[in-house]
Amino acid sequence: MFITSDNIRKYRQVARNITEERIEIYIREAISFDLLPVVGAELMRKFDALEAATLDKSTIEQAAQLGLTPEEYTYLMGGFWTDASGVERQQNGLREAACYFAYARFVRNHATQTTPFGIVVKEGEDSNAATPQMIASVSRDAQVIGEQVLRDVAAYWKAVCEDKNTEPKRRQRHFVAIGD
Repeated sequence: MFITSDNIRKYRQVARNITEERIEIYIREAISFDLLPVVGAELMRKFDALEAATLDKSTIEQAAQLGLTPEEYTYLMGGFWTDASGVERQQNGLREAACYFAYARFVRNHATQTTPFGIVVKEGEDSNAATPQMIASVSRDAQVIGEQVLRDVAAYWKAVCEDKNTEPKRRQRHFVAIGD
């Protein structure tokens, strides 16, 4: 998997005592439901096969060693690019977008636990429960940032595909007549 809880901690605070397994659920959901529809299965499979630790130490010059083109590496990790009108732009990469989406999902669901007695909200002895409005606000903030990062990344990828005179592979929609 190309992100871990440590990657998320670079952008938002998550307590160290929260296990990787607990956060991994939200990482997988973010990849499946937020990124996959934008990126497509073929490229997402390629990215998902990469190890986060390897990516952390890599540079764009090492993209080929990872099995990626420089454009794919920039799409995943972020970087600078020049659009068709000659304006230099920066995008932060799919990896950062995935971190924000996973964090937003984690915040929305972190306090709930499913027990034999139903779904409960955990409260420690010295903790105050967050209001639903506070949780929604923090979650929405991370969601909005993730959406903006994803828009920037999509603009980069669209420009790359136009430069190569290709379009991202998408399933063609077709209609079937019903009845006579």
